Amino acid sequence: MVLDLFQVRKLCMSGQQFDSSRSLLCPPEHIEEAKTIVQTVHTCMQMSRMTFHHLRWRHKLLEALFSLLAQSEFQVFIYASCVLEEIFTGSDYEPVKLENVAGLPDLIDRLDGPEQQAHFYHAICAFISDSDFVSSNNTTLEKHDEWLIRRCRNVVDGNQEFLLRHPRFLELICEAAGHELTNMRRSRELVVDILMQTLQIRDQPDLLSLIQRHLSGAEGAGLIYNMTLYKEKAFRADLFHVLTLLLTGKYRNEVQEKLVQCGFFTKLPSVAQSIVWEDLNKEILTQSSPSDDCNPDTFVRIQYLRLIHSIADNHSNRYHLLSISEFENLTAIAARKHLPLPDDLKSFDKSLLYSGEKGILTSILDRLKIEPATSLVRFWITRALEAFLRGTPCLLSQAFLIERKMIEDSVELLIAHKPKHEMIVQGVFDFLSTIMKFNLEGFQRFESVLDCSAKVIFLLDQVESHLVDSNMFIRCIVLTSHYLAKNKASCPDAQAGWESRLLKHFSQRTQLTKVAAELIKLLTVPTLSQENVSCLNTCLLILIFAHQDQEIHEYLAALSEMVDGEFLLTNLRSLLKFWRGHYTLYNKDMDRSNLETSTGVKFEEWIEVVEELLNNDNQSNCAIGHYLMKIAHTKSMSQSLRMIT
Repeated sequence: MVLDLFQVRKLCMSGQQFDSSRSLLCPPEHIEEAKTIVQTVHTCMQMSRMTFHHLRWRHKLLEALFSLLAQSEFQVFIYASCVLEEIFTGSDYEPVKLENVAGLPDLIDRLDGPEQQAHFYHAICAFISDSDFVSSNNTTLEKHDEWLIRRCRNVVDGNQEFLLRHPRFLELICEAAGHELTNMRRSRELVVDILMQTLQIRDQPDLLSLIQRHLSGAEGAGLIYNMTLYKEKAFRADLFHVLTLLLTGKYRNEVQEKLVQCGFFTKLPSVAQSIVWEDLNKEILTQSSPSDDCNPDTFVRIQYLRLIHSIADNHSNRYHLLSISEFENLTAIAARKHLPLPDDLKSFDKSLLYSGEKGILTSILDRLKIEPATSLVRFWITRALEAFLRGTPCLLSQAFLIERKMIEDSVELLIAHKPKHEMIVQGVFDFLSTIMKFNLEGFQRFESVLDCSAKVIFLLDQVESHLVDSNMFIRCIVLTSHYLAKNKASCPDAQAGWESRLLKHFSQRTQLTKVAAELIKLLTVPTLSQENVSCLNTCLLILIFAHQDQEIHEYLAALSEMVDGEFLLTNLRSLLKFWRGHYTLYNKDMDRSNLETSTGVKFEEWIEVVEELLNNDNQSNCAIGHYLMKIAHTKSMSQSLRMIT
């Protein structure tokens, strides 16, 4: 029926050719009818238990629905967007190729007004992300790897490339995401004017004053303000999500470069202040969602922080999150502490930075100070700060945050006996792992908070009883202690570093063996996921350093002598076989690079140690099989003795 309105069938029957460069157009006289049909279809979709994913292959239907996104009459674009979302959300299929939906570039040019743009960008997310497909059917790494091997072409990369080829696609997103909320006063005046004309009350000043008071409200908390802010939060959340998907895709560097060219980073602080961190009226929040984790305020803040994380993560654009004055403060810290400038800063053009007092990074630091421990937003703030420090450890970037007492505040939160959101502990440990890595001042500040044995005991219990959350922090301690041990002569502060109780505790072989055993117990190949694979990498790093110190046979022997030694070694061997296949997949370049930059250990060494552990020569005392053979021999001897007796 929708296609009939576009006269598609008539054109097909007459043998006429479609212009693939232009999108289908619904005749103006049929737009209201199209709205009624699409609205009815959406209502039926919501009431039905059926899925409608088969419609994704009806390319002309998709083209018609996308075309309706550019129609402002009768708000037909709202219902077209809802139907598209029903078709594509939660599907087990790969995304549709956008190149098969004719006329999309023409549609992008025809989008007129922020509301049409908002619904278009919301719909387009399903085409440039495989997260719905992956999360619905491939929650474990094992299943995800099977899917990666099975698929012949990355449709998501192709769709992102298709959109980025449009000369103004990214520019339009930056304009929409970066404009300030300045038209609300005009919106109020427009509504008042419409009401005056409709109700014919221009000559009734008392009634007019009453309407203006209700619409405007004290201190901008009126109805129109909150309605506008509500819509803007939803719109910006979608735009931030699209940018995040592009920044984590194949064309990340091109997108990062375009953000600088568009002056996007200088616009974000105002957007954050006027929209992201601005609170909606409590009544609107209560009506929109009973849960704090799902309300519009929380949603837009998480999407904003995910965007900041994607910008900062191991990329030189992280310094665009600073203001000019903060950048100057960073270089002053380098001079005062005699720290080298990173290569990214040596030719950095600070005139491209935000000219206000506080940049993006400092504004989220300020927000962290007031965000409650039960807030999910707090977790995403620490994730964004962690991204600023990720990659090859940079003492200068660490110092910038250390001087703002970020370590002391983080430790205080960990040892505080008060309710915390379930993800907060992991976020704090991950952040501490990046700010303290190879940084002796960081360890000293950490220790300064632990001013009594009770706090030390409580913290160690937190670390050892939450290994999935704390394993990155343990890895930081292992890396730092190994660095100090290897650089006693060249590092003048190495001896002072050993005064840290943390470094002492986790540098002992017995303690490291215990940690490795506990990490192995947490994992199996079928349950490995993106959330816990870091535990396997931390365990493997412990064994790599043992291999460097020619002590790996002692670690393996200690594991084999534990009560569940056979299970530990058998499970470790299975995990390492999977690890070898996972990290050598053709498209795991970024994962391999992250392993190297975050640890300073070349990937070749990771593979070398894994191969030695999996060596089929059971005579090698560096092979897991050697100790499993010993366990089997001991069990066989015990059975024989029992039979004799």
